[in-house]
Amino acid sequence: MPDDSLQTVSNALQANHSRLAVLAALAVALSTVALVAPVAADGASTSTDNNGHIDLDDLPSEVEPPETVEFEVVNTSGDRFDFQISSPDKSFSLEATLEGDDDVTIELDTGAVGADDSDEYFAIADGEVHDVTVHSNDVGDELPGGDYSVHIMTDSSIVMDTLAVAPSIEFHDGLELDWSELDDDPSHTLAGTTGFDSGDSFEIRFETSDDESFLLEEEVVVDEDGQFETTVDLTTLPETNRIDVTAEHNNSTRVSTTFWVDGVEPHDDDSDDDEDAGDKDDSQTESNGIVIVHDGDELELEAVPDQQITGEADLDAGELIEVQLLSSGVFFIHEEVEVDEHGTFELNVDFDYVEPDTGFTIDAESAADPAVNASVPGTIVEPGATDGADENASVEHDETELADSTDADDSLFASVSTWGLALLAVGAVLSVVGISIMLGIGRSGSLRGT
Repeated sequence: MPDDSLQTVSNALQANHSRLAVLAALAVALSTVALVAPVAADGASTSTDNNGHIDLDDLPSEVEPPETVEFEVVNTSGDRFDFQISSPDKSFSLEATLEGDDDVTIELDTGAVGADDSDEYFAIADGEVHDVTVHSNDVGDELPGGDYSVHIMTDSSIVMDTLAVAPSIEFHDGLELDWSELDDDPSHTLAGTTGFDSGDSFEIRFETSDDESFLLEEEVVVDEDGQFETTVDLTTLPETNRIDVTAEHNNSTRVSTTFWVDGVEPHDDDSDDDEDAGDKDDSQTESNGIVIVHDGDELELEAVPDQQITGEADLDAGELIEVQLLSSGVFFIHEEVEVDEHGTFELNVDFDYVEPDTGFTIDAESAADPAVNASVPGTIVEPGATDGADENASVEHDETELADSTDADDSLFASVSTWGLALLAVGAVLSVVGISIMLGIGRSGSLRGT
């Protein structure tokens, strides 16, 4: 009888041990889920949807007025986007805000751009036009020949291309110059091809970029093969590090480019020799009522977001200034800024999509009086290559982004902290219980074995 009683008790203990083992395993499993769940939720919150994108199909090699050119835009995001097109001399500049899903076709009638109403020559298929702004239109009925910069932009990306409108002019030879060779031979030859007819003529203008002190114009006649060539005498060319070359026809700029002169370093500003120059880090370009603050001979902006451009204007507070930044075939940016009570103005522009060593021109003029203006050459440089306000602006931008990111994380934590902390607490308790049960089983087994 005693043996039967002991066996019954032993069986009961074994059954309880099995149940307790299951409970212990369950407790550990639940604690693991409780610990992992908030971490997994926190990791999932950092993912973003980058499936949408915008692109521009290849443009025709050349369009000849009065043809209608079609810009095929692929917009898988479905968001609004901006379209910009500008001639080399900005005599024609149009900007539009558009919307459409997937494939959107923009149509520009090159034979009717002289119309007062942009609806006569600009339209969109499979989409919606929200706004069209014609910044300038000083052309005739047809779009003049030349290379037009085209930009498609969203908040997160930009696509750039060049539209060649016939008759176009293209330089092939002569865009390089070595200063040391001018002593032996001051002549310089420039050649290229064009869509103009044989016997047609146009003007080529050479101009120093830094101070515009040198100006030389030559008339060029197109030969029977559509080619042209001209040789100029650069004996009186001042020592300069770059030259602007422009081709004009019927008082319209068809193409404009800049080439560097090897062997010449950029000039230092003469104001550095002034006794008072040490108190001033930035030099300001000569202008007609507007100055754009820059260091040295040109404005240098880094290839990063949020680059600051500042200036002063002899205008009343509240007056508007039109600012345009143009790099042919790379970007065209138009902004309208307001003069503050101190007679200054500023704007921030993103250049993280632009390759370093890209040249550009910045023009600013009063919206009420175009005679009040300024123009300064510039170059996009490597990130971190400049000091001062621009670098500080980038730092402030980074700090802002970091703060925004932190706020987002705090918001996320607030949404998961209640149940996350609760699960952590439950998991901790269950872990302790499970471990205690396991230890109890081990001890019971040990006692039973004795």
